[in-house]
Amino acid sequence: MNKRTWLVLIIIIAGVSYHVYQLYQIQQQLRLESTVIENVAFEGTLDPLPLPSDITFDLVLTVNNPTKYALDVERVTYIVDVNGERYLSGSLQELKIAGTTPIRVPLKISLEQAAATAIDALLAEGMEIRVSGTVEVPLKLFGVHKLLSISVPYEKTEHIPVTVLSDVENYIDELIAQI
Repeated sequence: MNKRTWLVLIIIIAGVSYHVYQLYQIQQQLRLESTVIENVAFEGTLDPLPLPSDITFDLVLTVNNPTKYALDVERVTYIVDVNGERYLSGSLQELKIAGTTPIRVPLKISLEQAAATAIDALLAEGMEIRVSGTVEVPLKLFGVHKLLSISVPYEKTEHIPVTVLSDVENYIDELIAQI
């Protein structure tokens, strides 16, 4: 290889390394600050009852990227499983996370699905929620020119206790003990 080829190769390696460093800094410091449900609405009719058939809402994730580098995200896919069953799935396109950034995830579930999940959670005194998917991020030369995309999988599982029934049982037991 001649000197010019080596120089171009070194510039490309330096440019990619610079962006990888930026992504590493972001990955180390990126935090989910809050999760809020907004814009709850009821749609449709559940025949023959005068009840809505669907619930729509926005899940607003507030993400904090304290670095001086903005994170460009081409696509985020998500799958939400509740107690081992598929509950929701979807994707978001073209996100930019710089500073504190709210990310709106529009969701829609059936009233039957919501009611069944609530009843199961009450009977089991909790539920296991698993969120998984991929984040596709462009790999850029000096953070400017896209060379390729990398896909990073993620997964988080959490058990959420629901103790409403046991709290009611304890309250009733206390009332009976006072009689």
